[in-house]
Amino acid sequence: MFFASGAAALGFQLVWTQMFAAGLGHETPAMLAVVTAFFGGMAAGAWLLDRRISTSRDPRRWFARLQFVIGGWAVLLTLCLPSLNEAAVGWIGSDAAPFRQAWISFAFPFFALLPATAAMGATLPAMAHWLASQAGEERALARVYAWNTAGAAVGTLSAVAILAPVMGFFWTAMLLAALNLLSGWLAWHSRVSTASGGGADAAAASMSRSLNRSAGLRPGALGIEKLPGRRPALRGGASATGEAECRGDFSPGRLLGTAFGCGLLGIGFEILGVRVLSQAMENTVYTFASALAVYLVGTALGAWAYQRLRVTQPFRPLLGRFLCALGAACLVETWMMTRAPAFYEALRSGLGGGLPAVLASEFTVALSVFLIPTIFMGMLFSHLIGAAVGRGGGIGRASAMNTLGGALAGVVFGVLWLPAIGAKWLLVAVAAGYLLLMPTLRGGLWAGVVVCLGLVFVLPADLRLIQLPAGATVLDYREGIMASVVVLETPDGQRSLRVNNRFQMGGTSAALAERRQAHLPLLLHAHPRRALFLGLGTGITLGAATEHPGLVADGVELIPEVIEVMRLFAPENRGVAGDNPNLKRGSLRDAGRGSASATNSVHLIAADARRFVRASRESYDVIVADLFHPARDGAGFLYTREHFEAVRQRLAPGGLFCQWLPLHQLDETTLRIIVRTFLEVFSHTEGFLLHFNTDVPALALVGTLDPMKLTGDWLEHRAAEPVFRQAMKQSGFDRTLALLGCHLAGPRALADFSAAAPLNTDNFPRVAFGAPRFASHADMRRDALLLALLERFSEDSRVFVAAGPDAGLFGTRLREFIAARDLYLRGLAVETDSELSKAIDLYLESSRRSLYFTASYARLVNIIQVMAAADRESARRLFGRLQEAQPGQPLGQQLLGPLFSEP
Repeated sequence: MFFASGAAALGFQLVWTQMFAAGLGHETPAMLAVVTAFFGGMAAGAWLLDRRISTSRDPRRWFARLQFVIGGWAVLLTLCLPSLNEAAVGWIGSDAAPFRQAWISFAFPFFALLPATAAMGATLPAMAHWLASQAGEERALARVYAWNTAGAAVGTLSAVAILAPVMGFFWTAMLLAALNLLSGWLAWHSRVSTASGGGADAAAASMSRSLNRSAGLRPGALGIEKLPGRRPALRGGASATGEAECRGDFSPGRLLGTAFGCGLLGIGFEILGVRVLSQAMENTVYTFASALAVYLVGTALGAWAYQRLRVTQPFRPLLGRFLCALGAACLVETWMMTRAPAFYEALRSGLGGGLPAVLASEFTVALSVFLIPTIFMGMLFSHLIGAAVGRGGGIGRASAMNTLGGALAGVVFGVLWLPAIGAKWLLVAVAAGYLLLMPTLRGGLWAGVVVCLGLVFVLPADLRLIQLPAGATVLDYREGIMASVVVLETPDGQRSLRVNNRFQMGGTSAALAERRQAHLPLLLHAHPRRALFLGLGTGITLGAATEHPGLVADGVELIPEVIEVMRLFAPENRGVAGDNPNLKRGSLRDAGRGSASATNSVHLIAADARRFVRASRESYDVIVADLFHPARDGAGFLYTREHFEAVRQRLAPGGLFCQWLPLHQLDETTLRIIVRTFLEVFSHTEGFLLHFNTDVPALALVGTLDPMKLTGDWLEHRAAEPVFRQAMKQSGFDRTLALLGCHLAGPRALADFSAAAPLNTDNFPRVAFGAPRFASHADMRRDALLLALLERFSEDSRVFVAAGPDAGLFGTRLREFIAARDLYLRGLAVETDSELSKAIDLYLESSRRSLYFTASYARLVNIIQVMAAADRESARRLFGRLQEAQPGQPLGQQLLGPLFSEP
């Protein structure tokens, strides 16, 4: 029952955190606020109910009642949680100040979870007193804590890796609630059999024997005597004096303060360790679960070791040894963190591809960093809490202070100090904090302190785990609250943006593609005046939007440090971060509806995209969502039905929503789920390719409120102004064929493609759980999904072409253009496989299909030029084939004619 109670508690924490994040946002302050609220409720319950539980004659019934409260409240809360999220979003607003957001993000979960979390916090003292009264066992608390924490580790992994991916969050919570209710029923109906009396007397006697032994005293040295029908009392009525004797003049206040400090430092080490390791591991929904499970396993092992070893040393010296060992272990593991990237890559290389190999690699890396410190933490916690037993309780209060310290760790280490001084010195501060808690420096502890001080000097200058390309330099590095952000520059002058060293968020080498991400959806709208961009990265996409006359553009970015480094990507991003004097800037409240002014304006907002869309009351003509990596933790919620419905509500009449999808980071199963979910909200959806490239293929799902109808001269009218037309030409949109030639599939084809797929919802975020399975296969072809889509949609009709006098001729040219495009893309894929002759045949066939699709022709011209240097005769024959395939194209003769006319 203790094992099951721990499994349910940590399962609830992970499930409820994810469910609240779907409404409150994935900003770190909001996420930490939910965790703080969870721990805060546990601390309140442990403190307030400690005395009543410890003086109860039947702790078994207390344990049962607590389980009933947890299970019953969990059912009610899970049913009401979507409504609570809506209310919280309304209170926070779209552009709330960080303090307001953090406070509301704490208050809503705290009061919503309080009955359940308070009962969870009180469970530990109830379990300890029950086991002591049942078995008359010394050190019962350590045994209880070990089993409960082991269950928590299993619950963590089971909830994330098994239950939620199969059942969704709602039914996972229901199953966990059933586990609590079952534990309560078993406890209520279990037989009472005590080894040394009954109820509170037996529990106190067992605990006092444990204290006597740990303090090096003979049994009965505390002067505890049993009074009939009453709680055991200390002779002379001076309970504090007896407890102090047991603890070696370690006052109750100091004991509680030490418990608080250990909770603060222990969770602080976890937060910092996970942040550092995020630069080495995959950062999926499974990554944090693996790290947390290791933390819990180590703590359980420490408690088990403390209970089994039966250490009999006095309290104060043993406490000092535990704290000194923890300080040294934290410093050693800080050094180990610097080896994490190489260790992780070696494990991945040895274990191969697949999600199990990734999970095993991440678990092993976390084990190498967290296991030894957490073993000492488990022993230390058992030592402290066991010594807290006194008149009228003590276990719950010490546990409450420890939990309260853990609750505040996120604010202290993650929010206040990490951006200011960095992870390395905060980890050193954690180690120093353990040393400062030591009650004495007698004996060999001086040597331990000296060793810890020496370890500081072997640590690296910082914990920037950046894998630099050859010759690259770091232009800027920011260790923010949410992530580490770095801007790199290669010797050729190209700059790129990385987040947590694992995610490439764009760069100047891909500036053309990033500009097209803005131009394509904006050009599909007849007259956009207000646009919203979700996800900014380098700002190049948002900067391209400013080329559209009179457009007001709002840009939302989750990570504030990304906005801060955006200036390093000027002039490619048109100076949207403050370097362009021709752009107006102001607060979001003053933006209003776009006017016909020729001066554009932009507004940069640091916020969670989901929360912003749900809280905003603005209307937009065009909303563009960036290429969110589907496997990254939290990104899966940006592909749910609830998010798409919120986006639809923000569209003005005639508006459109463009969701870009990274085809190289998706498998077909996940793509079907996203398409099926998108069509559930936008039945009028067209699919467009970003560009004609197989290296980083991307697909746009463009949903409109009404069926899309475009004429054959759409772009010629849409970009009639010469300056604007020239800007569009630089991005490859020089004619309507070039724009509509990106079309891949219409509503009917997309519906057939995704018909059997399930929906991706907030309750069942299948993308978050499924996408990491594909991302874990490092050997997958980046163009595999694109090629599969080309085969499937090759016969798709373009029903969006409006009727008109030239509709038939334009439709024919568009079909020829798209057929030539598909042949060209297949040729690029074949050429990547070093089958040049097959690629040439595909390029030639592409050139025959369409006079207007010129990419294949240009590619062949380049191949002939390279070939002529090694085999002039073969190059001449290929030139002849090219002329035959496309006799109306003068470019080849102009470029290659002089080459072959030379003797």
